[in-house]
Amino acid sequence: MRSPARFKVIAAGRRSGKSELAKRDIVARWATSPIETGRADWFGIACAPTRDQAKAIYWDDLKERVPQELVAKIRETDLTIQHVDGPTLAVVGMDKPARAEGRPIDCAKVDEIADMKPGVWSKHLRPALDTDGRPGSAWIYGVSRPSAEFQHLANYAQQGLDKDWEYFWWPSSDILAPEVIEAAKRELDENTFRQEYGAEFVLPSGRAYYTFDRNANVKDSVPYDPDAPLIFGFDFNVEPGSAVVCQDVGPMTYVLGE
Repeated sequence: MRSPARFKVIAAGRRSGKSELAKRDIVARWATSPIETGRADWFGIACAPTRDQAKAIYWDDLKERVPQELVAKIRETDLTIQHVDGPTLAVVGMDKPARAEGRPIDCAKVDEIADMKPGVWSKHLRPALDTDGRPGSAWIYGVSRPSAEFQHLANYAQQGLDKDWEYFWWPSSDILAPEVIEAAKRELDENTFRQEYGAEFVLPSGRAYYTFDRNANVKDSVPYDPDAPLIFGFDFNVEPGSAVVCQDVGPMTYVLGE
């Protein structure tokens, strides 16, 4: 919540408080938006894969959390809360992404991104956040289930090369009681437990190296032996062709470059 990054990617375990944080943050932004932005047309959305999911996750809690003295109107039919000074807070289902189009979005909370249709972020939400002169912000979050788009965004944010993006991660064990975690571990298979409660991307999602873990497998520097052979791995199935440059050092194979 204190991060200055414009886009925050969050992979966290089940029942670990990520949606609760998102609700508090968007209510605070909605409440202060007339002062902070000076925009009567400020627009924030809290969304999930379907309208029913979004309503179940957000609607009652948002109505309870907004300061009542700032509420001009609550519309149950279209799930919107109107600020006395104009700004709107809406709960939106992404089963019909066009619901998020047609007007600039200033703040978006994108829950269960892994379960959304491919392209919801890149084709619908991101363009709506890029209005000239009023760049919007977003939290993109969920359990680390197989999703090429969620995995891509998580990898991009983890690289730390773009100041607009930041990555956050925590397991369910940070929040839930130890006995709850142990019960889930006994019941679930290892990969499902690591995914749902450990917040790990462990199941394949269009990845050749599906066990790749940036924290474990990427280092600031790797050993290089100028007298040892170099190993080249080529891929001609793309244009231009690509290659990785590797070297065996002891029991490990290191990728030195590409």
